[in-house]
Amino acid sequence: MDDSSKTLSPRSFLPLFLLPLLAAALIAVACGDATPAEREAKPAAVPVPETPADIFRAELNESLREPDPFLRAQRLGALLPTMGAGSVASVIDAITDDGMVDLRGTEYDLLVRAWARFHPEAAAQWALTRSDLIYRTAVLHAALFTWASMDPQAAAAATWGWSTAAKGLERVVPSALVRGWYRHGNSPELVEFVRTRPMGMLRQRALSVYIRVAAQTDGPAAIMQWAESLDDEDDDRFKLSAFRIVAAELTIADVEAGLRWCEKYCDTEYGKNMRSRIARTWATRDGPAALEWLSKGPAGNQRDFDIRLAYARWIRVNSKEALEWLPAQEGEGGLPDWLQSALPPYSRAVATSSPAKAVEWAEKIKDEKTREPIVVFAARIWLGVDKPAAEAWLEQASLSEEALEQIRSGPEVPNRPPADPGDDDDDA
Repeated sequence: MDDSSKTLSPRSFLPLFLLPLLAAALIAVACGDATPAEREAKPAAVPVPETPADIFRAELNESLREPDPFLRAQRLGALLPTMGAGSVASVIDAITDDGMVDLRGTEYDLLVRAWARFHPEAAAQWALTRSDLIYRTAVLHAALFTWASMDPQAAAAATWGWSTAAKGLERVVPSALVRGWYRHGNSPELVEFVRTRPMGMLRQRALSVYIRVAAQTDGPAAIMQWAESLDDEDDDRFKLSAFRIVAAELTIADVEAGLRWCEKYCDTEYGKNMRSRIARTWATRDGPAALEWLSKGPAGNQRDFDIRLAYARWIRVNSKEALEWLPAQEGEGGLPDWLQSALPPYSRAVATSSPAKAVEWAEKIKDEKTREPIVVFAARIWLGVDKPAAEAWLEQASLSEEALEQIRSGPEVPNRPPADPGDDDDDA
């Protein structure tokens, strides 16, 4: 083999002392190294700055992961009002990403309010159709309130019809729209909106919310002046409803103010059901005083009905106190005549726990048309829990054949007694 076929080695033409220098140069080139002069001339790499949206997203995620619920709400309450339009996507992601964090009602409420500030209709639609059922009413209220506080007429036009879309919304929608509109401004347009709702429970609720918010914001004197300024020729039933609701709201704020309003208007054309409103409101705090006040009013069917409703309301808010109080009013001659109308709600309430006692008290009701249905109700329960005792009573009971048949072969006894009628006033 001649020399031309041999592979040349660096050693064949480079002095040995240059090999380390060559290796260093090759390594520098491969690693992108530069000479000192080149390093001085080349500017250092500048990191890409974070945008406000990036900073907000990071702070939001950190706040949502705060384990303490009070601190979490505090951090969200401070952060969310500072967000700009560019951060809406971060809020939507937090709301709709079920795997991100375990959200609860407070977090949903605050996040939806923040979303609704920029896209109210989208936030409201999500709350209505896709929010967790457990929190839906609260979240929807937050979205509608926020929308109405910015553009009340658009919010009302788009969502008032939702009031009848599902159970529970008949309270949420009127409340959120009226409260949000009032936040936007207490205007004649708001009153006109409430007044022009179709007569019925929805208008009644919208009016109740309006008067309550006005009383809380501007004081009792302001709502009295407003009610008195209403034009009865324009809508006398609206004015009648307003006077009744004002009576209740005054009683909440100051019982004496409510009683003075009654002294002025209870016996006028705008006093219908006013005593009942005052007494039911008062009974939630002082049942005996409310009932005693009613007993001094004009005797008649209306007074009896008002006493019945006021006592039923007292049972609902403080059953132990109310159920202990009535038997204690019985003297040697029985209950005072004016307390006769409290016996139906008393007997109903006692029946589920002590049906025999309920039957005993129901039999004291003087009006037969009122007495028999309640005796039947209590006796059916008694028959189910103590058949021998109930049967022994039935053998000597003075009941119609129809009542006896209902007791022995009627449908299953409901879990709780039917509510007394008329607890919620409407426009009628």
